[in-house]
Amino acid sequence: MSDHESGSPPSSPSEIEPESAPEERRIDLTTGGLARGIFGLVWPIMLASLLSTLPWFADQVMVGRLVGDATRGAAAVGMSGKLIFVVMVIAMAITTGAQVLISRSMGARDTATAERAAGQAFIILGLVVGGVLLPFGYWAAPWLLLQTGATPEMLEVGTPYLRFMFLAGPGMLTNFLFASCLQGAGDSRTPLYLSGGVNILNVVLNWILIFGNLGAPAMGVTGAAVGTFLARSIGAVFAIGALSSGRLALRIHWLTALRLDFGIWWRILRVGIPSGLQGFVRAISGWAIFYILGKCANATDVIGGYTISDQIMMLTSFIGFAAMPAAMTVVGQNVGANQLDRAERGGWAVMKLAGGLMCIPAALYFVAAPGWLRLVAPEATVEAQAIGAIALRILCLGEASWAINMALGGALRGGGDTISPLVLTVATQLLLGVGVGAVLVLGFGMGPEALWGATLVSMWIQTALTIWWYRRGRWKSLSV
Repeated sequence: MSDHESGSPPSSPSEIEPESAPEERRIDLTTGGLARGIFGLVWPIMLASLLSTLPWFADQVMVGRLVGDATRGAAAVGMSGKLIFVVMVIAMAITTGAQVLISRSMGARDTATAERAAGQAFIILGLVVGGVLLPFGYWAAPWLLLQTGATPEMLEVGTPYLRFMFLAGPGMLTNFLFASCLQGAGDSRTPLYLSGGVNILNVVLNWILIFGNLGAPAMGVTGAAVGTFLARSIGAVFAIGALSSGRLALRIHWLTALRLDFGIWWRILRVGIPSGLQGFVRAISGWAIFYILGKCANATDVIGGYTISDQIMMLTSFIGFAAMPAAMTVVGQNVGANQLDRAERGGWAVMKLAGGLMCIPAALYFVAAPGWLRLVAPEATVEAQAIGAIALRILCLGEASWAINMALGGALRGGGDTISPLVLTVATQLLLGVGVGAVLVLGFGMGPEALWGATLVSMWIQTALTIWWYRRGRWKSLSV
């Protein structure tokens, strides 16, 4: 007989099985076959991540077909993407902290804390993004592009695009946090369904607005951002409604969630801020690369070619972007359940899966680099296509490294260690990669290939150091 049937209360709140956490909607990684559980969690995250890169890739393909605007449009989209990424990584401080706390709580069978963490994370996100980042980004868009190295011709098309992308920020980040919270709870399928619908809608709207199809005005590059704004805003409404429904692994009671819980805030931010800083370092590195390339001869073609190659690799970046939350969840749940050896094995398993899978597209990029450039941006200049092919062949050699770093970085965060990934990123990507590359290009007058080569070497150094640090296992003794 259950406690409710006998009339006796449960011994603790965490023993209550709330109606908002139906078991069929989540994967418990603390029991059963670890490989099967990881696969069940990972494949929806990978597919959702692939779908999330689809609009960016589609934007590049469609902009690459704008006669007369292909090269500068590609450069403007690429620069704006790096600036928007800064906003995304600041939000990562919130989403990462929430996901780690939720996965730990679910592993400990404390669903009430997991749901409180989700609600408070939305409040923090709203204050930071809506109150600070959105208005600043909209106002400062031209200045931000200029600081990134935009030429006047890039600025003309880049400013309206970037402003609409900042307006799309709240919707984008709401969808991002929605996925992170549910993935931490072990439900990776529901974010997949939402991501699929939103991103397909995004591509369709962009196709309509960029080229003026179905009677809409032809907005060119700006149409890509307007389509993103509309699609992400619609997705955010559905995400908030779904979290209120009680049909998911987590349920947020919004009136209760509006009561500030600074204890939860501290736990989220204590874990999340180093992760956000790590993402900020990556964003600064990406900005610095554009700045350095902007100092090269024929900067528009160099930046345009590099941007196209970067967007091509983004097509398969879903592997790394999926590996990080998957490893974070499998390690977090098992640490919460005090199963440390199982947690460590889960991290290694995700790493091997991600690194192995990433070798396949890397080989395809290397072998057929010029063809990829012609496919994605047929209207780009011949010089931009040639430069982009060189960038693609160099940087694709680091794709497996990047996936491994993402997987083990997520595993370390799931264990509560967010400091070491930050330190390793600063030392390798920023100081070794961008720092040495800047000296070679700006100091010694070498071409952009030197910058890309330095970036590649720094990535593999980070991989070796991350594997060594994860193997040491100090993360097993940290609390969240």
